[in-house]
Amino acid sequence: MRNVSCPARIKETIRHFASRGAMDIEGLGYKLVDQLVDRGLVHTPADLYFLSKETLASLERMADKSASNILEALERSKEVSADRFLYALGIPLVGEHVARLLLQAFRDLDALSKQDVNDLQRIHGIGPEVAQSVTSFFREQRNVEMIQRLLSAGINPHLAGD
Repeated sequence: MRNVSCPARIKETIRHFASRGAMDIEGLGYKLVDQLVDRGLVHTPADLYFLSKETLASLERMADKSASNILEALERSKEVSADRFLYALGIPLVGEHVARLLLQAFRDLDALSKQDVNDLQRIHGIGPEVAQSVTSFFREQRNVEMIQRLLSAGINPHLAGD
């Protein structure tokens, strides 16, 4: 069992979430993520969307303008394709391609979250390990709560082309 509350693990999760192929949150670099986690301001990706300008501006090497830029980047990231959002969640074994396959088959996260291992394995390209990883992820309450919090922050995952 991985220690998901380890600071190094949290930083890795946040960096993946903010990466270009995922939520593409410009300006959220290594040093800023380190500060946010080390100061206890961010524990999950959802926490990013509840940071204030004042909190960001109080960080080392962060002025009002930089804080505003980060908040604007967070705001821009709220309109995201569902497959990028799914990839950003960091489900083990779910890369960009697998995220696309899953959402082409089930159309939205809610439908996907209700599938069992057998349903997922019916998708061409999805094997038993990926299917187990996805179902396990959606069965963990803390993951469900994080997704709900991200959606309540205004993230709007939509199908590409919608």
